[in-house]
Amino acid sequence: MNFKQGFVGVVFSIISLGLVACEQPLKVDPQVVAGDFYASLKNKNFEQASELFSAGMEKKVSHQAWIEFMAGVQTDLGNLTGVRFKNIETNTVRTGRMFIFDVAASYENGNAAETLSLFQSLSATDLEAVAYEVKANGLTVRSPR
Repeated sequence: MNFKQGFVGVVFSIISLGLVACEQPLKVDPQVVAGDFYASLKNKNFEQASELFSAGMEKKVSHQAWIEFMAGVQTDLGNLTGVRFKNIETNTVRTGRMFIFDVAASYENGNAAETLSLFQSLSATDLEAVAYEVKANGLTVRSPR
């Protein structure tokens, strides 16, 4: 191994260790956080469910618009009766970790395919929602953007 290869290897190792050292361990289980979000929806406690939303989500769209959207979903589809997490994808990004939940949601009047995306920034130990989408036949309300 020549000096240049050794130097590059050392620099890469230092950068990798630095990134790992900056990443904080989660104090919460992403699946529990998502479950609590859906429990709030099931109880029609839209204010509590919206507390999970990041400032970025509410910077683009008002807090009240998200509450109206969540209520509108249940107006169109009926009461939420159950959820099943079909897939949970974890992605490490430059600024933290994403947890993307593909959700099969059952409502009184039909089923919905939903996506809930949670994010943990490098310096945080908790999660926040950065996206929430609902797709279903008969759904007239649209996700705020």
